[in-house]
Amino acid sequence: MFRAIVEKLFAQVQSVEIDPSLLEIPQDRSMGDFALPCFQFAKKLKKAPAVIAQEIADELLALPQPLSPKGEDVLAKIEALWPYINITLDAGRVAQQTIWDVVTQWDRYGAGDDKNRTMLVEWWSPNTHKMLHVGHLRNALVSESVCTIADFAGYKVIRTAYGWDIGAHVAKWIWFYINFTDQTYPNNPEEFGIWSGNIYQEATRKADEKAEQYKDEIHEIQRLLEQGDEKLLWIWKKTRDLSILWLKSAFEELWCEIERFYRESEVEQSGIDMVKKYLADDAISYVKKSEWAIVADLEEFDLWIFLLLKSNWTSLYSTKDIALAHLKESEYDFDISLYVVATEQNYHFEQLFKTLELTWYETSKLHHMWYEMVELPDGKMSSRKGTIIPYHTWRNNAVQKAMDLLKNRSLFVDKDDLANTIAFAALKFSILLQDTYKKIRLDMDSAVSFEWETGPYLQYTYARFASIVDLWSYDVNSAVRFNLLNQDSERLICLHLSEFPGIVQKSANEYKPSLIARYVLDLARMLNSYYQSTKILLEDDKYTTDSRVALVASSQQVLKIGLWLLWIEAPNQM
Repeated sequence: MFRAIVEKLFAQVQSVEIDPSLLEIPQDRSMGDFALPCFQFAKKLKKAPAVIAQEIADELLALPQPLSPKGEDVLAKIEALWPYINITLDAGRVAQQTIWDVVTQWDRYGAGDDKNRTMLVEWWSPNTHKMLHVGHLRNALVSESVCTIADFAGYKVIRTAYGWDIGAHVAKWIWFYINFTDQTYPNNPEEFGIWSGNIYQEATRKADEKAEQYKDEIHEIQRLLEQGDEKLLWIWKKTRDLSILWLKSAFEELWCEIERFYRESEVEQSGIDMVKKYLADDAISYVKKSEWAIVADLEEFDLWIFLLLKSNWTSLYSTKDIALAHLKESEYDFDISLYVVATEQNYHFEQLFKTLELTWYETSKLHHMWYEMVELPDGKMSSRKGTIIPYHTWRNNAVQKAMDLLKNRSLFVDKDDLANTIAFAALKFSILLQDTYKKIRLDMDSAVSFEWETGPYLQYTYARFASIVDLWSYDVNSAVRFNLLNQDSERLICLHLSEFPGIVQKSANEYKPSLIARYVLDLARMLNSYYQSTKILLEDDKYTTDSRVALVASSQQVLKIGLWLLWIEAPNQM
């Protein structure tokens, strides 16, 4: 909001055209709230940057000042300092406009107008019959936050998941189950999920003992499954359904909402039929049959050869992805179809989108949002090798660590529930704070802490100010004297609050929850610094107290909204 006011001011300058993107926020905020460097004008104007800065500053001072939405002048100072023009805003006017906006919009502060655009998001694709581990959670948590932020920003969002419930890993699991174990599987979904994951790891180790012999046996299991062997299909369906129940219960624990759950088995046959149809269509010259597979020849587009079907007409990932794209389009009317899939599949999606384009699918709607992997301190996780941290292990350990943090605290809330809230905040924020294009190495000890860059630190900040706000009542319409919020720290907090709607839109448009995570972390730091330097409740000064409580209440509300966008609960006590 205030940046737009300053941009409007600079747009009135006649001596030179000023690109609004050149406006900076000074690192030293005592220099001002916005700054324009004038180096780039020197060549055109044939003057020193410092001279240009002074001339533009003089011109600005002679212009009518732009007003806030409430019709008030918010500029306090315009000055040239060497090659920069620095703009400082009036603290009281900034506070009045910002706090008024937060208070009047409250739960919808920062929300965007209806964009009349629909975003379908596909995410959360762990395999059935394998161990659910913390590496899977980056996809789930980033995707849910992307959906929530987009919805808040004004998009209609459709949340879908794609579960890998068939294929070689299922055949290996069933092969081991029927040949090497006489165990009865648990019927409780979570117990089954853990047991099933362990079975898969044992199956992998067993298969490596006699690789060639067992490979043929596993392939035979897969062939029989695809041909509809009744006994194997019964085992597959029963264990598949229990796996899905476990995955869905994990969704609920993480507050992840799924509207449509697609399964590989649901699109396999239709994908095979589509590829056969492409091959028979003379107009689709890029789809060809080789000795070993049906392929899309994409070498013309520097995308090499995309395998579509095996030579024996059995399916591949690509087969099912083609069918899934068409199934989504038949079920939903969307403007954006977003695939949230790890960076390892970048090339696959380039090939997939090009193949769909060449078979007359509208690919301008398709976007692949990739993310880097979650690693252990000693390297990459692998379900096959058993080098993972199971989700349930991480969850249980995090809850216990949170209980340890709370054990000496006197609280009027259920400590078990609060420990659970803290544990999930630690997990979510440790993942969402990082840019999706960077690898993450999870560290539980640093994540489950009330200090530094953690979810519990943000929750603690919210609870700290909840205790202050609850002690004082004020009426923002009449009691608050905004001119009393004249400290630099108060002005900077208000400016930060005013930036929140823009951050929401930027995060939604760029699919970056990390922008929200970094924003709320900066806000919490500013608030805690303010708490340390400024007494908020003054017994002998009601007006100043009203103003400061209005500021922290507004800040607390924006912090709460930011945490909600990351699916982190904001407790009133810690």
